[in-house]
Amino acid sequence: MALNIARFWDDSVPTPGVTDADIRQWESESGVALPAFLCAVLKQRNGGLVRNSSFQIAPLKSIVTPDDDFWEWVSYDEEAIPEQRLVFSFAMDHELGGMYLLNFNANGPDGKPSVYQYYSDPGDLDFTAISLTTFFEGSLATEDRPCVNWDETQLHEVIAEETIDLSSMYGGPAALEQVFCRNGRLYFLYTRTRFSGGENLSKARFMAPLNPRIAMISPTLANTAFSLHLAPTETETMVYETAEKNADGQWKNSEQYGVPVYVTFISRSKDTLEELRVRMLSERAVREVSEQETVQSEMQQVLLAMDLNQKKQFGMEMLKQMQAKTAPLIDAALPAEGDQAFRSVQQKMQTLFAEAAAQGPLSDELQNLIQRYVQAMTPDAVQKDNNTSE
Repeated sequence: MALNIARFWDDSVPTPGVTDADIRQWESESGVALPAFLCAVLKQRNGGLVRNSSFQIAPLKSIVTPDDDFWEWVSYDEEAIPEQRLVFSFAMDHELGGMYLLNFNANGPDGKPSVYQYYSDPGDLDFTAISLTTFFEGSLATEDRPCVNWDETQLHEVIAEETIDLSSMYGGPAALEQVFCRNGRLYFLYTRTRFSGGENLSKARFMAPLNPRIAMISPTLANTAFSLHLAPTETETMVYETAEKNADGQWKNSEQYGVPVYVTFISRSKDTLEELRVRMLSERAVREVSEQETVQSEMQQVLLAMDLNQKKQFGMEMLKQMQAKTAPLIDAALPAEGDQAFRSVQQKMQTLFAEAAAQGPLSDELQNLIQRYVQAMTPDAVQKDNNTSE
């Protein structure tokens, strides 16, 4: 796909572009040569949304190296990034919150940088593309047809289907259609969102059994509906396809493996979702996940009444107990000599725990709530491991 610089930017918020002198000054201060493609588009507009995408490119002066806090917590390949000063953040994903960075380490300050992406969860800095043009060619590629075929819903056993009116959200006629299906051990969730001037399709395919601990029901759509989380026990069986029709009438297709961890079926009726969950899970699993929902609701109410310092102390105590529960599994997964980066993070967390404890003990009521939460949210395998170790 050849990039069309003339139609690169979204038309909604035009801003003046930078000059050659601005670019030379930035390069002199930063010690690297800005990629030619980025120079060209920034001369048109000094940052903003990229057409038909969720990318927001930073203004020239905001293309900078991440601060020390970023490098302290991020996980990355030190062989690929030996010099942190040669890495610059240049864009964000305004929908998912991801950060995109240029890495000049491979080809030097005057060479073409590769592109990396970072999301706070899981916290890894990952290689994305060999160059900026390659990155945008792949990210902005479109097709004449969607990769999701809605007619496939007729090929499977339909478990549940519901259409949600979204007119109030879109300010005009809009609706979300959902069809949850099964075919042998495979589950399928098809969604189609229609709104004025656009249409989005998705198809999630994953294998039974479902993970009961994910199957929680929670409010959504500004508390006007409820969502049931659906996830496979083996997350690697998840295949997620999306097709978004852009303003030019083309389709942006994508396919992901192993993510997202779960998808949601939405209903205006909580009872409908509870009945669906009973059909999908065992009685014991339904009881356990219902306890998760109860304790989460109680915790939300407690947190609303706390000030910021109380929330920090409460959060640290909860994190401390969660770490104690999961430590046996993590230790078993690490090599005998341990993982230096992980141990370093553990030491920092212990310092934070000690600082929180110095503020004084939590009440018995709050301690009991945290214990109930940890018990409800910790996988059975971890609980079993802990019981064995005791």
